[in-house]
Amino acid sequence: MKIVLETGVQAPLDKVISGFDENLFRYLSPRFPRTKILRHDAIEPGGKLELVLHYGPYRQYWFGEFIAVHRSEGRYWFADRGDTLPFPFRYWQHKHVLLADGPDRTIIRDEIEFRTGWKFLDLMTFPLLKSVFAARKPRYVAYFKQ
Repeated sequence: MKIVLETGVQAPLDKVISGFDENLFRYLSPRFPRTKILRHDAIEPGGKLELVLHYGPYRQYWFGEFIAVHRSEGRYWFADRGDTLPFPFRYWQHKHVLLADGPDRTIIRDEIEFRTGWKFLDLMTFPLLKSVFAARKPRYVAYFKQ
């Protein structure tokens, strides 16, 4: 299944590109599940991302890798892929697309593709996952307003 969300922020493209780092990741992380970052390498192919998700007394691991980075005039994107995923996910790829929208505005587009292995569970997970990523929209706006 695929989720696509767009958010406009009042910041030039270069500022938004340089702001995509571990600090932004921490800022965007939801309160639940509590997320501990074990590793967050530079955003470049081969860079690793390792997380522990705390669901009360239970923990699940999320290990992934940045698999691609591309920059062209007025556009920048990178993608990460989950390798070790928490239940119920079996496949995860997240493409982060940043598009210049004039000299002082950038569009952030999240393209999330996931699968659980069961179509019914995909359909049940979709609205929850979409709401988690939609909650990032005002946080992106606030973060890049600084």
